[in-house]
Amino acid sequence: MKVGVCVLLLCMAMGAPSAQAITCSDVTEAMIPCISYLTGSGGPAPAVPCYNGLGP
Repeated sequence: MKVGVCVLLLCMAMGAPSAQAITCSDVTEAMIPCISYLTGSGGPAPAVPCYNGLGP
């Protein structure tokens, strides 16, 4: 039983897609629309491009 569970976990780990690393420039580009909100000069809610840049 333990061997079966270990084999199943190994198969799941090997079959999972690998995540791609995010770069600093990717983060910077995603955060640019949010800068005015984060600094307090953009109103009570973040702009729509800010939401779009931070989403999946």
